[in-house]
Amino acid sequence: MKKPVEIKLIKRSGTATDDWGNPVPVAEEWTVFAERMSVGQNEFYRAGNQGLKPDFVFEIYAAEFNGADLLICDGVEYSIIRTYQRTLDRLELVCERKVANVD
Repeated sequence: MKKPVEIKLIKRSGTATDDWGNPVPVAEEWTVFAERMSVGQNEFYRAGNQGLKPDFVFEIYAAEFNGADLLICDGVEYSIIRTYQRTLDRLELVCERKVANVD
């Protein structure tokens, strides 16, 4: 089942320095509309064998992707773990919920 949602795509593009010379991450962000879908059973188990846990699949227009690394949907940050060219102009983003780094 597809559910239309608004997502924010994020592309990390390295680091820059602030006024005091400290490194700060640089990222581009843009908002697009997507169709949110459940992860298929086969996809879920194949990813699990590689230590991944996909949560959702988002389908967007391929021209809007621009090499994003992350996305935010409903305030939750997801890592893009795989892309799949669905049709000539549509792209599927298989995503897993991003977990905070624990040191």
